[in-house]
Amino acid sequence: EEPEAARRELEAGIAQARTRSPLLAAQLLDQKAQVEQELGQRAQALSDWQEALRLAGETPLPGLVAHLHLAAGSALHEASQGQRG
Repeated sequence: EEPEAARRELEAGIAQARTRSPLLAAQLLDQKAQVEQELGQRAQALSDWQEALRLAGETPLPGLVAHLHLAAGSALHEASQGQRG
């Protein structure tokens, strides 16, 4: 219940931030993706990390972009491991 409630709150924040502050929306998408990973929603988490990367664009926060690439890459790796087994 708590992770689902957190996900809904993050979705509301993302909707508000998307046009006003794409960088904030990217950070919120990262948080939402982490919650989705906990819920076992790996495909949605990966989609959110990819969208976060798109929104982050040429951000002056290279650490954020590196984190998003790592998270998305890790999700892809986990997904590929599941397909092999």
